Amino acid sequence: MASKQIEAAIDGEAPREILHRYTCIGRTRDALDVYEMARSLFPTVLPITAAVVDQTRDAVHAAVVRVDNLEGICTFDRDVDNLSRIVP
Repeated sequence: MASKQIEAAIDGEAPREILHRYTCIGRTRDALDVYEMARSLFPTVLPITAAVVDQTRDAVHAAVVRVDNLEGICTFDRDVDNLSRIVP
């Protein structure tokens, strides 16, 4: 089986969203497991800086991509598809 590695990171909002979402759907016990898995997969956590906040109000992750000059964004959130003006 072939595998390809990519350099990837998450922003500081993603771990909080994991904990919030799993708690909201009644899977509190799974929240920490998923959080820990995400942190082990993505040891680099990009900060939510003033520059990121100034870029956008509703799309923090996309703003991190733009401010940090990243290549793109991977997400299950379909709303991000409408952010072509934010993501390079």
